[in-house]
Amino acid sequence: MNEKHEADCTITGLTADNRSYIDGFQKAGEHVVIIDDDYEETIKDLLKGVVND
Repeated sequence: MNEKHEADCTITGLTADNRSYIDGFQKAGEHVVIIDDDYEETIKDLLKGVVND
């Protein structure tokens, strides 16, 4: 188990971990949407089925 401790968390490390998780899900054929700006608008679009990779 890869347990994180607060002292071990860095932006660089978290970014790398997130990239690894995203890559794994995409390789497994899952649809992944990255929300960098407007959460509410992205969710509305997802619910309407208009958000693409």
